[in-house]
Amino acid sequence: MSASVSVPAQSAAAPRFMSGRTAAGLYGVSYATFMRWADQGVVPRGSRLGGRRLWAVAEVERHIQGLEGRHPEPAPAEAVAS
Repeated sequence: MSASVSVPAQSAAAPRFMSGRTAAGLYGVSYATFMRWADQGVVPRGSRLGGRRLWAVAEVERHIQGLEGRHPEPAPAEAVAS
């Protein structure tokens, strides 16, 4: 992804947590891709709160800003020996 991601500044009334679907939208990927990346540690893993997996808005924003226009890449799959 060559376009940079713009994350709006938080206001006092802004939510502290977001769903995986919302976070996936900020990264510009599908929910399935985002969840796979979260499980692999490519993006923040999120936390279980009230039985739901949620992501801290501030943590996701910091991670996106740290990407500096790069798209997160999962670790390459290990080669399977034949």
